[in-house]
Amino acid sequence: MSYDTFEYMDCSLAIKNYSLRLSVIYRPPPSKTNGLNAGTFHENELPKFPSQLATVNQNIVVVGDLNFHLDNPSNTDTAKLNGILESFGMRQHVNEPTHTAEHTLDVVITRDTDDTVTDIVVSDPGFPDCSGNLTRPLCRPVQRERC
Repeated sequence: MSYDTFEYMDCSLAIKNYSLRLSVIYRPPPSKTNGLNAGTFHENELPKFPSQLATVNQNIVVVGDLNFHLDNPSNTDTAKLNGILESFGMRQHVNEPTHTAEHTLDVVITRDTDDTVTDIVVSDPGFPDCSGNLTRPLCRPVQRERC
């Protein structure tokens, strides 16, 4: 299936008797330049994505960046996403900031009956300075040193 408002990669992994369907999704932030808008994403495309996974007879994990504030349940985009996930028996696990502006933009989604994901820890690997030392903890502004 093809989508206009987001990119995704989908694969099945099998290890001995265990199999997993892994999808990675990226939704660029809407702008006048790219012509994308949240309405098209929520109304036309997002409901199709979990529907194609609903009949999969494997554990499902969807990870990625949706580029809206998932930490704000009163946000229209967030409310629509949560409603769609709920209607397909899915849930979003990330509950802490994943962006420097203290918002949650990234997802780890599974079926709500699945125990594949039990704990989410958000960490930032940082940026190395000229000596290779990591300089940037999550949610802190950084000035890049020129090497």
